[in-house]
Amino acid sequence: MPHMEILDPDVVVFSGWYLFPTRQLAECWDSHAYTLAFSNIIGPQRHSAPSELVDINFLSGMVSEAGQDSSIVLACRAIGHAFLTRNIDTPETRSKRAATYGQALKATNMALEHPVLQTQDETLASVWLLSLYELIVSPGQGRQPLDKSPQSHGIGSWIVHTQGMMSLLRLRGTSHFNTPLARDLFWLIYYAIQVRCFITDMASPSESSSWFRELEKWLNEDELHTYRLCVYGHHASTLCATIQQTITQWTASSRGAAMAVVAEVEGFERETQHLWQAPYDSPGSETVADSGLNIGLLWWRTYLHAFRLQLQLTLLELWDKMRTEKLGEDARTLQDEFQRRVKVVQGAADGILACVPLLLSTDGPSGASPRLTTRFWRDGVRLLWPLRLVALGDATRDDQKRVAWATLQQIRHEVGINPPGAFPLPS
Repeated sequence: MPHMEILDPDVVVFSGWYLFPTRQLAECWDSHAYTLAFSNIIGPQRHSAPSELVDINFLSGMVSEAGQDSSIVLACRAIGHAFLTRNIDTPETRSKRAATYGQALKATNMALEHPVLQTQDETLASVWLLSLYELIVSPGQGRQPLDKSPQSHGIGSWIVHTQGMMSLLRLRGTSHFNTPLARDLFWLIYYAIQVRCFITDMASPSESSSWFRELEKWLNEDELHTYRLCVYGHHASTLCATIQQTITQWTASSRGAAMAVVAEVEGFERETQHLWQAPYDSPGSETVADSGLNIGLLWWRTYLHAFRLQLQLTLLELWDKMRTEKLGEDARTLQDEFQRRVKVVQGAADGILACVPLLLSTDGPSGASPRLTTRFWRDGVRLLWPLRLVALGDATRDDQKRVAWATLQQIRHEVGINPPGAFPLPS
């Protein structure tokens, strides 16, 4: 395995599917697959850790130290072949892609069944990598009903992998938190789990509070923003699940439960008010290019707005239910509160959209109009869920929906991911 080649800090960053095989897919393509997977997922390693919300450069060390038949190396190979063959639909490419994925899946399953290997960092990272593979190979199916089911997002397989990651975090417990690598891996996995919880209306893992208490003992300064975001996401996703349960189990006596959860959300908002004020505010465009730390803060800000947007959209569903049921409250009061929440939703959507141009690159050919492009493949993937919230939110403005939709379509072409429903069409 060519360890040094794939870890070259000056390796070319390939753009999605713009690299096509010019000869048969034989074993010689494995080295290209490694390079392509690392170029897209990790990017050039000369970028410092503070330029990211979560430092994922640890994956390089894992792969360089692992054997050719290890689960993490085979997972990288599978992702690379998925990149190489995504737009080349021939029996040979399908066979090669399926074979490499099968090898990675077999090795990962063997590790998961091993009493020692199942809790190791490499095994957890392999499952995360396989979840990315599922995003890459998900077929597009044109117009599709859009609801809250994972199937409507075209990410049913990704949901399965994130469920597995949640189980592994529970199995690992807190014994790994004393090492920076294990904490970086935890943040990476926990973000994926949080998005899954929001998508599926499921509560955040009940163990989260105990995990956070243990993590507090080991945190360094660079991890504080990441920690705060995870804590916010944990509480917000749990509140969303409670709200949805209240709505789906609605009875004539549900008014008390509804008002209780509204009060809980309001209390949560008061407790987290400081997150929306300086020094947490987003950096300006004039400083972003010169500061990797500011890029990291922008990602933090984008997901903080996304978590808040999902919470407020879910709360609006409850207020709408209360208006419909006319629970003895003054109709005008309910309507006023509903409209106030609509403004909060639109403010969160504005916050997401304000970060997008700063996170994407505006470089283009000389003389051409500036065009937003993803700096790295992973950046496009990270923006899918926040932008989808804006594009599909019932209470977001039409202009916000148009901007989010246009950016999603551009990212779709940039990164090549096309799961059905992930890229909504304009109504």
